[in-house]
Amino acid sequence: MLTKFLFYPLIKFFFVLSSTKRLSILVGAVFLSLSFKVPSNPPSKWDKDSTLSLKAGDSRQKVVTTVKGEVRIGISIKEFQKRTQQVASGGKAVSYVAAPPQTFTLRAILEEREEFYVGQWHILYEPIRHIKDINENFSCRLQFSRLYGDYLELEETLGEMILTGQLVGQTGLYAIKGTAFKRVRNKEGRPTFDFLAGSSASEEEIKKEILTAINATIKK
Repeated sequence: MLTKFLFYPLIKFFFVLSSTKRLSILVGAVFLSLSFKVPSNPPSKWDKDSTLSLKAGDSRQKVVTTVKGEVRIGISIKEFQKRTQQVASGGKAVSYVAAPPQTFTLRAILEEREEFYVGQWHILYEPIRHIKDINENFSCRLQFSRLYGDYLELEETLGEMILTGQLVGQTGLYAIKGTAFKRVRNKEGRPTFDFLAGSSASEEEIKKEILTAINATIKK
């Protein structure tokens, strides 16, 4: 009875309208029903594959990868020091002489962004390529900044590079078989710094180095 009471006036009003107006109302109702149709396969809000890679400069994301562990990255930094010498004609000759390189090894969590402070250097490690298998090439971004000032409170970014290579290692500790090189020049085009990262050693040699590092960690 309640349903009849509510809808009877509407039905009566509908038939009172002209045929043209009734047709317009029917077309409008069909259009609305199609507009609000729910898709059969709606996208998932929590799709795990929606952020597989890490955008450079964004520290809030983390690379999603099935390969877990730590990665050792060899770093070599060579500085070119400016030398000025008197010449026979009375003028001065300027040259840039490479100093002995500074070498050290970073040990970073494979899938996370990390920052390292080594002496006067601030080095940013940032993975940028998603991998599902150790046989795939892994890529990371390395940014080099120099610290200076009385308390090393000032910082100057000198350059960055992309290091790509195969992960070699075992038991969650790896090294990158591959190298990346970056030369920084001054305004005159003279070299000021050379940055070298990665390893050009054979897979067997890298595995031996990894095993030595693991044993050294266990002994500590």
